[in-house]
Amino acid sequence: MFSGCGSGTLTHLSLLTVRDGEFVNLLPKVELTNQSEYMLWSLPHFSNIPVLATADYIWDYNAMEKSKYTEETHFARHRYTISLYIFESKSGRFIQRLQYLTSKKYPGLDDVDEIRVLESERPVILSELRKSSAH
Repeated sequence: MFSGCGSGTLTHLSLLTVRDGEFVNLLPKVELTNQSEYMLWSLPHFSNIPVLATADYIWDYNAMEKSKYTEETHFARHRYTISLYIFESKSGRFIQRLQYLTSKKYPGLDDVDEIRVLESERPVILSELRKSSAH
């Protein structure tokens, strides 16, 4: 976990295994802020190994796109980037299989003690995963 001595932190997630006597991180670069959530889900239809789901906040995405001033504060309601990482046997590592931006804003740390986005987004995540697997 890293801190810039402000109101936020950054956590680098790793999933380690040992290969040839050395630690190997099975995840790609996954960094999450203190306004994020992550879970390991069992999705046997898509993977025999649990998948990693993450949700990380985006600070006023629309205002950033339009370069306009916003009233959105650091810990206010935000939209979230949802990512899903699934183990790929061929490479022996997790790969990012899905990423999208939530259509709605979820409460931030001004309103809640813990960020809870993933269970609400689970139906969308599974739908998007089914679509991507059909190709």
